[in-house]
Amino acid sequence: LPLSHPRAYFGHRLRVARLMFGLDQAAHPNHLVLSPTMVAYLDNPPVVMNATRWHTPVQDWLQSWIDTPLFAGWIYAAFALLMLIVAAFDRRRAGTGLAMTIAASGLLLVLPLIVLSPSTDFRYINWLLSAALMAPLAWLFARRPPGH
Repeated sequence: LPLSHPRAYFGHRLRVARLMFGLDQAAHPNHLVLSPTMVAYLDNPPVVMNATRWHTPVQDWLQSWIDTPLFAGWIYAAFALLMLIVAAFDRRRAGTGLAMTIAASGLLLVLPLIVLSPSTDFRYINWLLSAALMAPLAWLFARRPPGH
């Protein structure tokens, strides 16, 4: 497709990336961001739904945030990139290498998704979200071993 129909293919890939990274949240179906129910697939074994008293209130609260920056991947990509840059300029801090590694891994994992993602599901950028939140913690709270 990229060779036969490059304009349509790359237009489609751009649209997929825009939806996946939350650049058009109004057009992105909510169930591709956060699924409030279990979905059974063919012959997969059944999965039991969480039955704690907290499940429904937490799920409802999360659902109310779907169209906000909390579920926009570009925020986490920007934050990971910022963390990567900040850590690169502060080599004295103990957690710099770890913070840079975590931030870079989040960014490098999602970069190919722009061309290869099979869907716009928010789950595909979960590691970016985790990395963008963990990198600053590694940078701020890592301690040098005694004697270094």
